[in-house]
Amino acid sequence: GSPPMNLAPGMLERDGEGLAVRLGGARIPLGRRAAALPPGLAGAVTVGVRAEDIAEDGPGVSGIVLQGEVAAVEALGAETLVSFRLPEGGEMTARVGRVAASRPDAPWPFGVGA
Repeated sequence: GSPPMNLAPGMLERDGEGLAVRLGGARIPLGRRAAALPPGLAGAVTVGVRAEDIAEDGPGVSGIVLQGEVAAVEALGAETLVSFRLPEGGEMTARVGRVAASRPDAPWPFGVGA
């Protein structure tokens, strides 16, 4: 597909509240999705997110706002691709609506789908 699946470095963390992934400067709880993972699992992971599952300027389905910095904006008519850098390193691309209020080097709050 185009754009391809986003793959970014994240950190799998375990605490009293369960298992979560740290990405975009935020902690995203995995909830019941973590039940299939082996006990004691934690550390560096690669997180995959589809471009269409990234919500511009809002928490998205996760209810959590993450942070990035715009690297590039590409208007494609009915949609816009926004490439952004993550605080942990790595870059992701979001497919958003026609009017994207983003410009290079600007902070970019975003959310992710479930």
